[in-house]
Amino acid sequence: MCIKRLLRVDHITGPHLYFETSAVLITLIILGKLFEAKAKGRSSEAIKKLMGLQAKTAIVVRDGVENEIPLEEVVIGDIILVKPGEKIPVDGEVLEGNTAIDESMLTRESLPVDKKQGDVLFK
Repeated sequence: MCIKRLLRVDHITGPHLYFETSAVLITLIILGKLFEAKAKGRSSEAIKKLMGLQAKTAIVVRDGVENEIPLEEVVIGDIILVKPGEKIPVDGEVLEGNTAIDESMLTRESLPVDKKQGDVLFK
C-alpha cells in the first residue's frame, strides 16, 4: 500500500522540470560578460598610463652638437646621449660607457642589469 501511494503521487506530479536552470545560466553568462568588460577597461587604462611614462624627447648628437628633439624626429643611425637617471628613449646599442638599466618591465628581474659597450638596450 505504501508503494502504491508513492507511485501514485509521483504519477500525479509528473516529471520534474527545472525552469530556474535557464535563468541561472543566463545570469552567469551576463555576469561573465560584465566582468570581462571591466577587465578590458582596466587593462586599457593601464596601457595608457604606461605609454605616458615613456620618454618624449631624446638628446641626439649630430655633428658633435647635442640637441634635444622629439622622438618622432629620431632616425635610424642617430647617436643618442642618455644621462644617468633618464629613461631610454629608443631601442639601440651601447656605443660608449657602461651602466645599470632597470629592465624589470621586460624581463621581470628585480635587479638592474649591467650594460656595457656592444650590449643592446630596449626602451
